[in-house]
Amino acid sequence: MDKKKKQYQFCVAPMLRYTDESCRVLYRKFTKKSVLFTEMILFNQLINKHHYILPYNKESHDPVIVQLAGNNSLDLSKCSKIIYDKNYKEINLNIGCPSQSSEKGNFGIYLMKNINTVLDLIKSIEDSVSIKISIKTRIGIENNNEYAFLKNFIYEITEKTSCKIFFIHARIAILNGFSPKNNRTIPPLKYDYVYKIKKDFPNTTIIINGEINSIKKSIQHLKKVDGVMIGRMIYKNPLLLNNIDNIIYKKKQKKKNNITTLINEYINEQLSNNFPIRKILRPLAGLLYKTNKSSIWKQKINKCIQKNKIEKKKLNKILNTVINFL
Repeated sequence: MDKKKKQYQFCVAPMLRYTDESCRVLYRKFTKKSVLFTEMILFNQLINKHHYILPYNKESHDPVIVQLAGNNSLDLSKCSKIIYDKNYKEINLNIGCPSQSSEKGNFGIYLMKNINTVLDLIKSIEDSVSIKISIKTRIGIENNNEYAFLKNFIYEITEKTSCKIFFIHARIAILNGFSPKNNRTIPPLKYDYVYKIKKDFPNTTIIINGEINSIKKSIQHLKKVDGVMIGRMIYKNPLLLNNIDNIIYKKKQKKKNNITTLINEYINEQLSNNFPIRKILRPLAGLLYKTNKSSIWKQKINKCIQKNKIEKKKLNKILNTVINFL
C-alpha cells in the first residue's frame, strides 16, 4: 500500500461533544499512529472562537484532522488560514451530517445534493492555503441512493479539485423526521458501494465507516479499502486503541503499555493545563468496558465529576484490580 494511504488505515471518527481536546490527548496515549479528528466545527464557530475550540496541543496532535461544516466559501477561506497557521495538516469537509441544524444551515448531507457548492468550498481552501483536503460523506441521500449517484459525486470532485481522500459512511441518509441516531442505525449498510468506489477510483484514498466495531472487522475491510473509521465503539471502549499500532500498523512495541501509568500521565497533564475535571474524566468512563468492575468504575468517575475533585488513589485501585486481565 502507498505510504500516504497507509496512514489512514485506522481512524477515530469525529463525534460531536465527545472528541474534544481532552479526549484526543487520551486516545493519543494509546495510539501514536491512528488518525484522530476534532469534533465537527461550524465555520463561524472557528472564526469567532478558534483560540478556545482549536488549541494546538503537541501531545494529541499529528495526525489530527480538523473537520468543518458550513456552506459559505468566504468563511471557509478564513477557517483554512486559521487551521494552517495552527499547524494542522488536513481539513475535512463534513458532507454527511443529517441533523436538523444541518438542514437549517444547508450544510452536511444537504450539500450532497449540490455538487457545485461542494466544488466551490474545496476551491476556497485550495485558493487560500496549501493543505490536504478530504471529505466525509455518505453513499447517498434519500432517493439518490443508487451507486451511480455516489460514483458521479466522487468523479466530479476528483476531476475538478485536488481532493482525493474520502471517508464514506456506507449508508444513505434519510431526512424528514429521521434523527441522527436513526440515520446511524436504520438505513441498510452497503459496504459493496464503498468497495466499488475504490475499484473505480484506484488513485483515491477510501476510508470506510459504518458499524465497524472490532479490530477483526477492520482487518477484513482493509483487504478492500485503504482505511477504516470507528466512532462510538472507541468511545465506549477506548482501550481498543491500545492494540492498533501493533496489529494494524505493524509497529512492534518494545514493552506493553502500562495503562495505569498512562492514565496518571494524562490526568496530570490535563490538570496542569487547567482543563475542567468533567472534561478530563468523561473520556475515561469506558476504560473497563464489559469487565466486572465497569459499573463501579463509572460510579467513581461520576462521583469525582460531581465533587469536582479527582480521587486518583481510588481510581487507581479499581484500575489495577482489572487492568492486567484486559
